[in-house]
Amino acid sequence: KILTIMKWIDIKEKLPEIGQEILCFNGIKVVMAIYDGHDWKIQKYPSGHDRTMTGYWTNVVYWMELPIKPE
Repeated sequence: KILTIMKWIDIKEKLPEIGQEILCFNGIKVVMAIYDGHDWKIQKYPSGHDRTMTGYWTNVVYWMELPIKPE
């Protein structure tokens, strides 16, 4: 097994690939998002609802690749 060390990447150093699913951090919270080349698109699953709501997240300062799925 290969141990992967995950680390936060400053958006000033590098941005994710367009369309890449990532974790992002705005200094307060961590959410999963997709980077669209300009904005950080998030999906919300409101409790008690079956539908997905989407929105955009602001003030992202760090991002991280998603971990590898378990086998």
